Amino acid sequence: MSEYSLNWEKIFDRLSPKLETFLKAGVVDDTGELAKSIEGVQTIKGKELVMMCLTYGLYLDSGTLPHWTSHKNLVGWCQRQLVSTGATYNGKTLDAEEWSYVIQHAIAKNGTKPWPWIRNVVDNDFERLLIESIHELGEDALVLEE
Repeated sequence: MSEYSLNWEKIFDRLSPKLETFLKAGVVDDTGELAKSIEGVQTIKGKELVMMCLTYGLYLDSGTLPHWTSHKNLVGWCQRQLVSTGATYNGKTLDAEEWSYVIQHAIAKNGTKPWPWIRNVVDNDFERLLIESIHELGEDALVLEE
C-alpha cells in the first residue's frame, strides 16, 4: 500500500505570495516603507517560512521595553502623526522637533505598545490560506513516500 505525505515545499511556494499580500495589507505603516520592505515570505528547505522586512517591523509587532532612541528617528513620525493632526501637549502646540523629545522620553520610560500586524495575519489568516493553497494544488500537494 502506498503512503502519501504533504509536499510542504510546493505548499509553501503556493502559500508564500498569499501571506506576503496579507502582511503588506495589514501593516501599520504611515510611510509605506515597511510594507515595501516585505520581501516575499520564503521557504527554507520546505520546512519553515521566513519573512524579510525592515528591523523595526518586528519591534512594531511585539512592542518594546523602555529604551533610549534618538529623537531624530522620531521627527518624521511626529510630523505625520502629531503636528499634522493638531495634537497638543499640556495645552501647547508643538512642532515636530519638540514632539520628538516628548516621545523619546515616553519611550525611555514606557517602551512602545505592540501593533501585532504579523501576529494578526498568523492568527486570523494563516490556516485559511494554508488550506486554500493545498486545495489549489490538489494532488500536487501530495508526495508518494518511498
